Amino acid sequence: MAAAASSAATFSSSAATRSVRRLTSSPAAGRSSSSASRTRVAALASSSASAWARSRVSCAPSAVTCAVAWNAWSTAVRTCSARLLLFLFFLATPRRLSSLAVPVPGIHVHPTTELAPRVLLPGDPGRALALAQLLLDGPKMFNHHRGLWGYTGPAADGELLTVQATGMGGPSAAIVLEELIDMGVTEAIRVGTCGALVPELALGELVVAAGALAADGTSRALGADGVLPADPGYVAALAQATGTTPRVAVSTDVFYERDSSTTPRWRAAGADVVEMEAAALLRVGELRGIRVGCVLAVSDRLADGGRERLDADGLVAAGAALGHAAVAGLGIPPLEGAPARGLVDPELEAQKARRERAAATDGAG
Repeated sequence: MAAAASSAATFSSSAATRSVRRLTSSPAAGRSSSSASRTRVAALASSSASAWARSRVSCAPSAVTCAVAWNAWSTAVRTCSARLLLFLFFLATPRRLSSLAVPVPGIHVHPTTELAPRVLLPGDPGRALALAQLLLDGPKMFNHHRGLWGYTGPAADGELLTVQATGMGGPSAAIVLEELIDMGVTEAIRVGTCGALVPELALGELVVAAGALAADGTSRALGADGVLPADPGYVAALAQATGTTPRVAVSTDVFYERDSSTTPRWRAAGADVVEMEAAALLRVGELRGIRVGCVLAVSDRLADGGRERLDADGLVAAGAALGHAAVAGLGIPPLEGAPARGLVDPELEAQKARRERAAATDGAG
């Protein structure tokens, strides 16, 4: 059917064409045809002009459309220019940006702000926070990974100081110091507590470690043997700041010691106090070539075979005294309200005097 319809349409078109030719071949028809042709041409021209005009009107953008397009273009240019200027600013100021760069994270220490080249190393994260609040102006958290809180801020001399907790024991302390050295630390002072092995040391008294006897696994695994010396400059500065005579500490892995023979052995080797981190820190500093010192506060008295413990308020005060002594050892000016040298408060000083008198009486008898 489609083919038949197409044939019929073709036939009708051919017939119509022949009829037009016949009409235009006669004179009369020619005149009328010529007139009709002119009319048709004029009509076609008019129709084409109208169609062209309509197309021009429909394609021409309105004033509102132009304004919107211009605003969009201007906004895009301004945004691109601002971003380009910001990018060029970053390229032009590398030194300024690098001076504020956060160190590359270690495996265990993940810095969140700058690290100072000098650092205080308490074991207790709570003491790190307390020292940061006491010694730094507007401290920022340096690390919180693994619960090892650390803080950085300007000290009293205007230079940055970092306070970083090491956790308990030689293994954790050695890891922290190793990673801090990798990040740029060159000076470190341990600030912590210790147990007194001799009766003349009172609770709360500050002790400057001239060295640490290696009785712990970490320092010995790192090749230490005997007494590891602390940095002589720090020993002298800390002794002057505390008004005390330097003593030898012993580092151990065991807090609750059950072997009664250990204390006599340590005493025979020259140790007056016991703690858990100093030997590992001193050994790492020795191997890595940085200065390491140590100042301790007596938190326990073990000389009589039992344990006498400093109370909570005394521990807080001892922590403050340690901080003041340590910054003095670093050459930082003392802060206002620094405690008396060597002891936490006058009551502890009186306790020390009584113990010394009792020891002298026992010796004379």
